[in-house]
Amino acid sequence: MKWKKWGLLLTLCAALAGCGGPAGTTDAGTGENREQAPGSVGAVEGTEQQGTSPGSPEEGTQGSSGEGQQAAGQGSSAADGIAGAEDQEEEGDMNREYAAYFQDIKPAETYKGLEDANPLMTQRFGADPYAMEYNGRVYFYMTADAFEYEGEEVKENSYSKIHRINVISTADMVNFTDHGSIEAAGSQGAAKWANNSWAPAAAWKNIDGQDKFFLYFADGGGGIGVLTADSPTGPFTDPIGHGLVTRQTPTCAEVLWLFDPAVLVDEDGRAYLYFGGGVPEDKVSAPGTARVVELGEDMISLKGDPKPIDVPYLFEDSGIHKYNDKYYYTYCTNWQVDAEGTAAFGFHNAEIASLESDSPMGPFTFKEVILENPGKLNGLYGNNHHCVFRFQDNWYIAYHARTLEKKMGVQKGYRCTHVDSFSMGEDGTIGKIRMTLKGREQLGYVDPYREVNAATMAVQGGLDTVVVDIFRPDGQGAAAEGDAAAETGGAGVTALTSIDSGDFVKVQGVDFGENSPKAIQISARRTAGKEGLVQVRIDGLQGQILGYLPLGSLQEKEAAEENFVTYEAELESQAVGVHDLYFLFYSSPGEDGSYEIGSWRFIKEKEELQTKCPEEAARSVAGREYGSLEHITYHSETTGLDRGANVLLPAGYDPEKQYGVLYFQHGIFGDEYSMTGDANNAIPQILGNLSAEGLAREVIAVFPNMYATSDPNQKPGFSNEEVAPYDNFINELTADLIPYIESHYSVLTDREDRGIIGFSMGGRETLYIGVNRPDLFGYIGAIAPAPGLTPAKDWAMSHPGQLQEEELRFQEGAQLPELLMVCCGTKDGVVGKFPESYHQILEKNGVEHLWYEVPGADHDSQAIRSGLYNFMIRWK
Repeated sequence: MKWKKWGLLLTLCAALAGCGGPAGTTDAGTGENREQAPGSVGAVEGTEQQGTSPGSPEEGTQGSSGEGQQAAGQGSSAADGIAGAEDQEEEGDMNREYAAYFQDIKPAETYKGLEDANPLMTQRFGADPYAMEYNGRVYFYMTADAFEYEGEEVKENSYSKIHRINVISTADMVNFTDHGSIEAAGSQGAAKWANNSWAPAAAWKNIDGQDKFFLYFADGGGGIGVLTADSPTGPFTDPIGHGLVTRQTPTCAEVLWLFDPAVLVDEDGRAYLYFGGGVPEDKVSAPGTARVVELGEDMISLKGDPKPIDVPYLFEDSGIHKYNDKYYYTYCTNWQVDAEGTAAFGFHNAEIASLESDSPMGPFTFKEVILENPGKLNGLYGNNHHCVFRFQDNWYIAYHARTLEKKMGVQKGYRCTHVDSFSMGEDGTIGKIRMTLKGREQLGYVDPYREVNAATMAVQGGLDTVVVDIFRPDGQGAAAEGDAAAETGGAGVTALTSIDSGDFVKVQGVDFGENSPKAIQISARRTAGKEGLVQVRIDGLQGQILGYLPLGSLQEKEAAEENFVTYEAELESQAVGVHDLYFLFYSSPGEDGSYEIGSWRFIKEKEELQTKCPEEAARSVAGREYGSLEHITYHSETTGLDRGANVLLPAGYDPEKQYGVLYFQHGIFGDEYSMTGDANNAIPQILGNLSAEGLAREVIAVFPNMYATSDPNQKPGFSNEEVAPYDNFINELTADLIPYIESHYSVLTDREDRGIIGFSMGGRETLYIGVNRPDLFGYIGAIAPAPGLTPAKDWAMSHPGQLQEEELRFQEGAQLPELLMVCCGTKDGVVGKFPESYHQILEKNGVEHLWYEVPGADHDSQAIRSGLYNFMIRWK
């Protein structure tokens, strides 16, 4: 593979021949695109990706003919057979040559400090932030401020041209994935009746067994619209074709500004919408323009008439949160707060204040001031817009400020989003929240061995993002090349674009683990003739260099501009533990063309897998105590019946100690006794030995009866009707059994402390449950999973499939499990090759998982022991 790197090096040298080689590299740190990036709309102006999407398995095998060629620039690997001192010396020579390209490059302007978490993003503006938690991530929806021009001069933000909503999300509160923009209003938007889309508010609700997402927005100051989607990022459509709240809505004609919605979905499923603003003449202290209304069950209709909220010195910006059965309405005070108002309430102009109530509909009483005007942070005052939210038991406030435009040397009213944390008092008191540039603590580390969207970043310099997986606003599927929807689109999968030399990305808090990776992969696409080089560092732009990854020249046909290709290179130095990760980019000279980065991941050294359970792990050890089994009965609201399960408690179970929980599903025709009733499975021994020897954690194991039927006389069999109760178990497990276990035993309740594993039919249902509910299960294992998860036909019946093949993947934005494992015996005469077919589908869909076969095992205890052993040693 050496020749590939040398070939690219020669190509790069040729590209530089006209400028005197590396020493003459243009300083890209002052490129003109940097200043206009935040005001651009590049995140929705890309072309549709043809072929595979970033990160799918085919990326690394799509040559110019699409027939399995590897991309140029792919680094050496063990399979290449490169060995010996001569090869290592040549590798070092190449890396020294690559280093020369970065020698005189100045990193691009960041518009925020490298250690600052605020503002959240600098590639675009984002105002009026609203936060929604879903599946272990927080999604931020923001008014898409963008530069308006008069000639070549940036002019004052008029807000009149805003018809998009920007979307980003995070799992750790410091690294944010850019999802692009939702085209909400205007002729190309989902709500064509609306001129603008300001101040969004978002919520989700499970309706008829499916999670639905609702995006409320203001059409200027003239009404509230609503869009719906099946995912947090869309595609969003207009379900009603007109405003949800208008001047014709009862009690709303006298509201000066029908805008700034906030939404609350209460624990009982009832939902409420808050909105309004404006200060009528002579009503400074009591404007009377705030409203609250209950939403219908469908979230797109009103249940009753809106009711006024008595809000002192209201200006705009409704907010709502709940804590300890109290409801808190928060808002921005107006610009006419007089001495009497300050004496009575303690606030000043344009600050965020809080009211309290026992009911979501009020009445509310004044509580406190919680946020001063962000002008006190950066010297640029303006309207104050916020959202209070909770994530992973931490409390935050999102608000907009004018920090980014100030950094850019512009002071025209363009806003960016900040988030700061605070401590909530037991009585709901917040106090004045300190506004910072430093921002928040990181809640979790990034796993570098999973594919990471390249538009996930803590800090960036000089870059923009482009949507490469685009949806039509009208919901008619992927937009075609050149389609107007492709030009504006909805939010989707994004890539880094507008890459010049000196541009960079910082990903904060990346955990490489105890063993250093051996290589890095990056998916990219480029304009033919455009060359790129990526320098990978840790702990700073001048930190340790891990290696270089050239983006090569093998793809010279048109497909090079359409398909993402995976490039790989071995690392030249090691990284273990937690580090900040930096990608610094070089782009060959010339204004024509560019390249885009879709995703990245590091590659571990090949894992040594013990495919058979060691005999000593499955034997009883003299003098060692093993777990005790007890039978429980719980009521299933799902089936309307009392149902049974067995619970294996670890030896010496202590109610004062908290344990992880493993849910273990049986095969077809089995029940709660099947898995523990066969001594050859050695389940108590494996669990007890591994935990006693520190090789796995102590867990409580739950063995349910997976046949969740409402008819006590119904029996399992080989027809769709007889199999259906197995598919219903996901509902009973989540609604009935898990709550029972967590209320009757001393267990941990985080997803990382909850595992699910199953054999045969139990393996099939485990995959179905795991893919649908990764928010509940951090560890998922399927041993010899039965057919029927996807459409199939076996010796017994034709299976319609619980999922279509393309659906056997985690939802975009879902928190991925720590382990997804599939295994099967090499001599399995019952399920045959179906487990391997699931492996192949997962691989095709780009789902990271562990697949292996158990040598010599049939559909038997040997496979079960191996699966349980390998599952538990990975669940520490």
